[in-house]
Amino acid sequence: MKKILYKFAAAVSLFSLAGCDLISSNEKTEVSSVDNLPTCSAQKGLSGTNNIGVKMYVEKEDAYYMCTESGWKISNSSDVVVTGDKLSVENVTITGSINGLGPIAIGSPIEIRELAYNPATESFKQTGFMVTDSSINNGGDYVTPKVSFHSPYVEVTASGIFKDAVTGEDMEDNMELKAFANLESSQEVNVSVYSTLVAARIKRLVNNDYSFDAAVLQANKEIMQNFGFKTSDNLDAIALAVAILLRGHPDDTDMTLSDKLENLSKDFAPDGKIQDEAAMVKFADYAFNLEYLKYRDEDTDEPLLKLSDIRNNLENWSNDSVPAFEAVLTRFWNHVYGLEKCSAAKKDVVQQNAASKSDSAETYFTCDMTLGAGTWRLSTAFEQDTVGLGNDEDGALSTGNGVLDTTYIFDTTGTGIGAAVRWKFADSITIVIGEGCSDNEYALESFQKTTDKNKNDNYYVCNNRRWTPTDANTYEIGYLCKKELVNAAEKFGKNDEQKYFRCVEIAQDAYMWMPTTEEIYMALDANADCDTTDFVKANKTNLVCTDYEKYEYRKAFESEEKVNKPCTPYNIGKKAKDADSNDYTCGCTVYDQNVMNYVTVTEMTDDMLDITKCHVQTNPPVWIMD
Repeated sequence: MKKILYKFAAAVSLFSLAGCDLISSNEKTEVSSVDNLPTCSAQKGLSGTNNIGVKMYVEKEDAYYMCTESGWKISNSSDVVVTGDKLSVENVTITGSINGLGPIAIGSPIEIRELAYNPATESFKQTGFMVTDSSINNGGDYVTPKVSFHSPYVEVTASGIFKDAVTGEDMEDNMELKAFANLESSQEVNVSVYSTLVAARIKRLVNNDYSFDAAVLQANKEIMQNFGFKTSDNLDAIALAVAILLRGHPDDTDMTLSDKLENLSKDFAPDGKIQDEAAMVKFADYAFNLEYLKYRDEDTDEPLLKLSDIRNNLENWSNDSVPAFEAVLTRFWNHVYGLEKCSAAKKDVVQQNAASKSDSAETYFTCDMTLGAGTWRLSTAFEQDTVGLGNDEDGALSTGNGVLDTTYIFDTTGTGIGAAVRWKFADSITIVIGEGCSDNEYALESFQKTTDKNKNDNYYVCNNRRWTPTDANTYEIGYLCKKELVNAAEKFGKNDEQKYFRCVEIAQDAYMWMPTTEEIYMALDANADCDTTDFVKANKTNLVCTDYEKYEYRKAFESEEKVNKPCTPYNIGKKAKDADSNDYTCGCTVYDQNVMNYVTVTEMTDDMLDITKCHVQTNPPVWIMD
């Protein structure tokens, strides 16, 4: 026989709607006297078919009468309804496995008891018929051949010493587990912690007029709601996860697994709800601590208990693959901690553990959509400090929730911690200025930085959403010198305190406002062309363009005023006349290595092509009289 170690869920015929109802539970009616009892027949009765086992109250006798093969007979309260000699299941072989948190020891006793409905007590009870067997291997399997029952419903009970997947050893205490099954639906009956947990609830539902299969379906739906499981979860993984939860940490010796199972089963049976919130929170903390390796050696900080160790133990005891119980455990503690499904709608949402009695009540979790379909993970300190700050105006500052001693800035273009909330760390300059540099590009701010010896003004400009150091001139002018403003001119001050500036490229992709003269300012402000062959008029002053690429200007020299034409490095050798018809040549003073002295050049030669040689401020090009 193939080893079936972890098929716990089939023990209670999960979600099977096949099979018939218990016998005539609703055919118990009342008559006034024995003479009014209907015909007792195996062929025809109140329901139009066999009415053997039907029980009726006779008012005159103040007693119950039951229809038997021998006719109507006074019934005592312990009678259980079975259908005469008719067999519901005949010569079937029942198989399965007995597992707690690991298989039961070989040779452990197994009892299979027939169940039926007792009309007198309106309860689901044992008929008294029982078959005994024992487990046949170390996997907890059993095979019971050729058994027959009048009722298809059975209770399988096993007791003994079980393997403990948490420790890898045998459990110290003897444990009894059971399962209900409908043999007409399946002859595979697996017994587990899970099947034991729902057994009392199934029995209660049957006693409340549920059919057996409907009771199984209802009980399993209810247990899934209590634990936060999904109907799509692997049922064997669910059974294994429940066993791990009830087992708890080896150091938790307050209650045995059997005691926890009994208490939880009694809690669950009456209404399908587990009222013991403290127990559920404790189970959740255990699952959370297991997943995040929080059980560690105090000296070495090495993990003492891991889910991977539990899996290894289970795999060593089974020939089959072990179901993914880890994901089911995660779903459970997520449920108890109030963490709803992590989906695209909750991407990057941060939530605190909602279980106030949890040991991890102060823990925050983030819905992380980068991990497959979405997983709640531990939040970072940043995420905890900014959760709940909400949406705010672009550039607004906040000190956070006190997790970190820092200040945050709200940035509508940033990534932050979510699509709607984009808080990020504010830099020191932003904190000092007191407001963020948001979409107000090129805005200017200043603040005073005081030391023991002096007080200095510090100037900053908003550039690419960040406060960037700038100079006092830029702050006074009111906007940034940038590429598209090269050669623009500005002034600030009043009356005789006027200062003039022009935007200059001081290095590649680096620009600055540089001091200039009023004349140059006026020329630039008038958008005058820089022509090296003519004067630029500015406020009745002749300006000479010395570099048409950089828009460099200077006032005209006396000789230039005489000939009414500029003399620049670009027109060396040019001729001109003054008002008296005197001839002049534009010359440049350069240093001649041959004579070890300065000479005046009035004729452009090949070695003069580098006109920068004439850019000597103390010896600029001038008109020289011929």
